[in-house]
Amino acid sequence: MKMIIESEVKRAEALVERYMGLPPETIDLFSFNVDALRKAPADFGRAISALRQVADISSPSQADAAYAVNVVDLIAELAQRPQLPAPIQKLWAVEEGIRTAGGLWTLKHLVTIALAFAGVLVGSTKVMTLGYEMFAYVALALIVASGALHLTHSSNAGTRVPVYTIGALVAFCVLNTLFAPNVGFLVLLAGAIAFMAGSFLSLFDSKNGPTGGELYPEEYQPVEGLRAEEFNYYKVTTGNDMSEPIDRLS
Repeated sequence: MKMIIESEVKRAEALVERYMGLPPETIDLFSFNVDALRKAPADFGRAISALRQVADISSPSQADAAYAVNVVDLIAELAQRPQLPAPIQKLWAVEEGIRTAGGLWTLKHLVTIALAFAGVLVGSTKVMTLGYEMFAYVALALIVASGALHLTHSSNAGTRVPVYTIGALVAFCVLNTLFAPNVGFLVLLAGAIAFMAGSFLSLFDSKNGPTGGELYPEEYQPVEGLRAEEFNYYKVTTGNDMSEPIDRLS
């Protein structure tokens, strides 16, 4: 079991090296400073700490080895995530939580489309009541925020998220000035429908790897009582009477 865990440590070191763009055999997992992974998900550091705890066990069990394999599988999944600036990384985590919550992901798209459609209805004229105007501002903020969350899981998200957010707000203001609010909401409605269609198409191509969740606790504590103690002639243990080897020596 110890050899299996050691091989998993080596695999984790290779994953971290690849993630950071370092040459092979340059990282020692036990002396590696996790703070160097500033743009990595928070679970990355927790997974490395959990693996260290398992690797420190002198006589690991089969359960410990399986645990190490699962933790390194998680590190492999985390290493595939994009390195993003801290604010966008937090948005990525929010969107990931929505996507892993089942129907909440679909509900988010439907609410966004409904808000955009309502904006088209209430914004049919430049002269709106105060209530309709407040609704338009709230709907605009929620629609743009939903699109920004969606783009955190796209390629080059570090650029696309701010460009989309600023571009959508500027485009809406321009269309609102030149035409009417409903024209801006019509463009946002088309974008919301496109995002929802892209999300459903991505379900056919995605392969979900292991997720963080409750894979590892804050402090890993193996169950020592479940391990079978090795038989040792030179140690008095249960079922190990020293009289027999001593009699043979005499």
